[in-house]
Amino acid sequence: MTLAQSEERKKAGEPLLTLEGVGYHYPSQLDGKLLLSDVNLTLHRGDVVVVVRGRNGSGKTTLLKLLAGQIQPVTGSISKHADDVRVVYLNQHASDFVAPALTVREQLLVGMGDRVAPMARAAGATMSREVKDILARYGIGLPEKLDAFTSELSGGQRQVVALVTALASKADVLLLDEYTSFMDSETVAASHGLIQRIVNSQLVSVVIVDHSQGLLGELSNPVYYDLM
Repeated sequence: MTLAQSEERKKAGEPLLTLEGVGYHYPSQLDGKLLLSDVNLTLHRGDVVVVVRGRNGSGKTTLLKLLAGQIQPVTGSISKHADDVRVVYLNQHASDFVAPALTVREQLLVGMGDRVAPMARAAGATMSREVKDILARYGIGLPEKLDAFTSELSGGQRQVVALVTALASKADVLLLDEYTSFMDSETVAASHGLIQRIVNSQLVSVVIVDHSQGLLGELSNPVYYDLM
């Protein structure tokens, strides 16, 4: 099956992930009190869900880790509606997602599924057209940085590279946890516009934890999920 045929099978509103009666507490919570309790949520293709309010420590990041499968609920269940649903989790620490020994070009190739990017560099291959197309569409000012090592970029630029890498990975569900940290307000707004374009074109489901609520205007009809 070609990628184009695969994309055509995607339908807006198709369910991807469901949480039913989910509760969680960390092992260090000796009293066993649930940090999250009775969470019910279904993510569909084309959804943009913004997790709002909730004080620090109220479970916003924990919710994303549950969705990512990094931790398992102590009550309830989390189910994928298809075995091949791909979930990508991006947090505020770009170093968790961006390899300092790679150039921007190589990092994006890794995101696209090319695991031999350093070998391509050693062989003198550039594969520049496809990568430049991605940066031209999503790069938010980074096309001129293709051959710079990610370790040479500013914190905000590394966050942009991490975001574009995540978007290039063809995820079905994209979990963004305070990913705009270190970005200036202009880049935050551009990033949100970029995410909306990806949602529209690829029917990705996106869940966002972001305190910059005033900069979410680029998102069309987000669903606000309140943890309070």
